[in-house]
Amino acid sequence: MLEQQQDAAQKKDTKVESTNKVAAHSTKLDEDAIKDTYTGIDDMYVLEGSKDVDYLDGVLYDSSIVKGIDVDSSKVDASKAGNYKITFSITADRKAYDAFRDAFIKSETVKDKTSADKTKTDKKSADKTKTETVKVKKDTVVVNRDEAQKLADQNKLWG
Repeated sequence: MLEQQQDAAQKKDTKVESTNKVAAHSTKLDEDAIKDTYTGIDDMYVLEGSKDVDYLDGVLYDSSIVKGIDVDSSKVDASKAGNYKITFSITADRKAYDAFRDAFIKSETVKDKTSADKTKTDKKSADKTKTETVKVKKDTVVVNRDEAQKLADQNKLWG
């Protein structure tokens, strides 16, 4: 009897998980949702005194989904060692993202009919939005020459 209750609980949890997964994608896009559409947006180190740092160097993205990436590095003072935040604003085509997401969900073989029906409904409502911008904050550490040498030896220095 206890085993049957555990099995029922596991099945119930699986249904809730799949329903929540679909529901999460019907809302506004966030960093977690689009993380598989780009690479190279990471925390970084910059040498103190660096000029014209290209924060998009090494950033690649799926251009069928991501329509552009802007960087706000206005809070970084490269003349002074310290920790700073930069913000990447990633503009995504919602319709293209939904198609990408739906293909991923289908590849996982969704068997829950309620969830599949919800996906269709959510897709229609999401079609109204053309693009969404997701802000991704990353740390930038401006380091002095001694620290830079250690980081350069580890291949971690940018700038």
